[in-house]
Amino acid sequence: MRIGEAAREAGVNIQTIRFYERRGVLGRPRRLASGYRDYALEDVRRLIGVKRAQKLGFTLAEIQELMRLEQPGQHLEHVQAVAQVKIRDVDEKIRSLKAIRKSLERLLRDAARERLLQKTKKGSKHCPVLEENP
Repeated sequence: MRIGEAAREAGVNIQTIRFYERRGVLGRPRRLASGYRDYALEDVRRLIGVKRAQKLGFTLAEIQELMRLEQPGQHLEHVQAVAQVKIRDVDEKIRSLKAIRKSLERLLRDAARERLLQKTKKGSKHCPVLEENP
């Protein structure tokens, strides 16, 4: 199948396929006599798998590592170790996002208080987002 059809089947755009080829995430397809790329169903499956892994938070470099682990002789334990590292990364991101949320909630409370103060005194021109507030 040609690149446009492969892109539609995988739910990506043509530029994504070309980028993945340049990065080595997707192998170079064979070329037809006309010069067009000819993608196999396996290529489409690979594209769908890469997009799924990205939704799980894996970077392209990590996906390439996982793809190397598909080769014969690689151990399932290594795949599990990669997944454990990703879980730790996700947990750290969750902690960070919770801290950001807490700061934003404090900002909203402070902004509401500031609004009350501004009603009594005019001319306050500071932005609570830009102020350092522990």
